[in-house]
Amino acid sequence: MDKIYALAKELSELYKIMYRQVKPDVLYIMARKVRNVRYIESTLDRLLEIPTDESYELYILLCDYYATIDKEGAKFYLDSWDEIYGDDEPKVKERTID
Repeated sequence: MDKIYALAKELSELYKIMYRQVKPDVLYIMARKVRNVRYIESTLDRLLEIPTDESYELYILLCDYYATIDKEGAKFYLDSWDEIYGDDEPKVKERTID
């Protein structure tokens, strides 16, 4: 049981590191109103790998922004989160694109 706890703790720490690395990109994209679809999608892909409430909140914010550029692309990413995490998705911030 100690090994499982240690592994879970390491995974949690890894998610925190990943979040700290991607958050500045999200803030930059939104503050500078970046329209580079590849950059936005790459950032969404990175967030998609971090199943935490904090990353979901950023993910939704970035999807909302992305919808102003490509609504279908944003919907694809929202659906991707649902497909991967399903009922386990955090409910910190609700989806606004359907």
